[in-house]
Amino acid sequence: MTTKENLRYYGLATAVLLTAVVAWHIAAAVTLGTDLLDPVSGLDVLKATLGSGDPAPETPHATSSTAGVGAALFVLAIVTAVVVDVRRRRARAVSTPGQMAGGRALRREMAGSAEESALRPFAYLDGQALTLRNEDNGAVVAPPRIGKTMYLAIPLIVDAPGAVVSTSTKPDVLRLTAGIRERVGTVHVFDPEGVSLWPNRIQWDMVTGCEVPEEAAERAGALVGSRDLGDGRNASFFQEAADTVLRCLLHAAALKPGGNMRDVVRWARDFSLDEPYDLLRERGGGVKGWVDDLAKFCRGEARETVSSTDMSLGLVLKAFGLPAVLDSVCPRPGEGFDPTRFHTTRDTLYLLSRSGKTSLSAPIITALVTAVERRARLAAGHTATGRIDPPISLILDEVANVAPVRDLASLMSDGGGRGVLTWVFVQSRRQLAQRYGQDDAKTILDSASVFVMLAGCKDVDHLRELSALAGEHLVERVSSSTGTGGSAQGSVQHSWERQPLMAPEAIRTIGMGKAFMLYRAAAPAVATLVPWWERKDRRDFEASLASVLRREGLGATISADDLIAQATNEHENDLAEAAS
Repeated sequence: MTTKENLRYYGLATAVLLTAVVAWHIAAAVTLGTDLLDPVSGLDVLKATLGSGDPAPETPHATSSTAGVGAALFVLAIVTAVVVDVRRRRARAVSTPGQMAGGRALRREMAGSAEESALRPFAYLDGQALTLRNEDNGAVVAPPRIGKTMYLAIPLIVDAPGAVVSTSTKPDVLRLTAGIRERVGTVHVFDPEGVSLWPNRIQWDMVTGCEVPEEAAERAGALVGSRDLGDGRNASFFQEAADTVLRCLLHAAALKPGGNMRDVVRWARDFSLDEPYDLLRERGGGVKGWVDDLAKFCRGEARETVSSTDMSLGLVLKAFGLPAVLDSVCPRPGEGFDPTRFHTTRDTLYLLSRSGKTSLSAPIITALVTAVERRARLAAGHTATGRIDPPISLILDEVANVAPVRDLASLMSDGGGRGVLTWVFVQSRRQLAQRYGQDDAKTILDSASVFVMLAGCKDVDHLRELSALAGEHLVERVSSSTGTGGSAQGSVQHSWERQPLMAPEAIRTIGMGKAFMLYRAAAPAVATLVPWWERKDRRDFEASLASVLRREGLGATISADDLIAQATNEHENDLAEAAS
């Protein structure tokens, strides 16, 4: 029994004893005429009744009556206490597991070091500021235009203590945060499809590093894994074929003096070219078996296999058919973005892509995110603490479409402890499951230190599960009935029924600026989020917006107030649609 339970029972016992004494005292005053205001008189009668040797009351019958009345009141007190305790037990058995978190309790649960507690609040609950620890990752489920960017992604980027990787399908994030982030480090913008008009877009050599077989295999896996090659019976075979051929071609290009992604694309379009085979034989070192792997899928006797491999590679490398996209991964020798030491900086890497499943640059962005996080996790293992400090933050908006990192489940469960903090943003759990499968999708969400759902979700099963996590409480129902013919001799009945603390519908229509939030093992909470325009540093965001717009050559074509109005209107319209 816990200390809290002991105190409750001691209190109940004391209440019963005091009730019994008072009951006896009142009974003595009523039946024997003892002084009601004299607490000793009732005790004298009690002693006499129990045969203590003190003089007996003058009237034995009165003593008997007193004892009877007192005993009845005593029993009534006991019964009352038992009934109250039973009702408390029943209520606690239902409602305790379902208690919603209070602000103070959740603040204590989330509290980290003094340095972490001094960071800007992530959210508020009951007026209490909730801050994140430097090992917290997160998962955000929110339909489009509900405010996940303004309320969550942007604050997470500007408040990150170390390097940041941000994926986005719109230039808003870049415009509102780049001016702030460049105060602490260099801003890198990788935008192969021209989502923004940022003037100094970086290039990244996809082949650099692939002279190491393991790196070539990782990069090929990231490229292939980002593309949906179908869910039919042969999908896994097609994926394996594309993966195998691509790692061989990337490795061959890295072994070639001056080789780059143009060579990979050229070889993938013409399986008759001997150059990659020659490079693997002559320079491949310990991976000469890769020549046979390449020949198996590109020059095998099974023409159907060769044809399927050609088709799969075409899907994976489709984006490289656009000159601008291919140029973005083919910088001049010695130039281009270096992902190997990015985690040691406080720089910011913005990765922009068109939205939707058909995002052309998704394979490249996925490969670049993978290169950064893989190097960071390896570096963490080479430190005394097993983590990098300050941590690197991966803010992956539209992760299922734009940056579907192959090992995302592993990254979510393992990265936080290594100083690689990943925040995934998805439109729904179903979207995540379609990309990663049910098991991995569950692992990704369950591994998040912070789970946030905004309004508008239409996944009924997910809403019911979250409602169940919030638990139930007892609600008293009072019903009355009238007598025959409408007479006043009716009855009033009291009953108790279980109801969800947070019904699925309540979660779906939670309201603007609110979030259903789960933090580790703490009770669920409905937290209040703060958009960038309500923060104390709003002027910094406005200055960033103006600065980036000037660099894009757009001048003052849009103001901060315009963005606020646009975001607010979209949010309110979608909330109204969700409630209808």
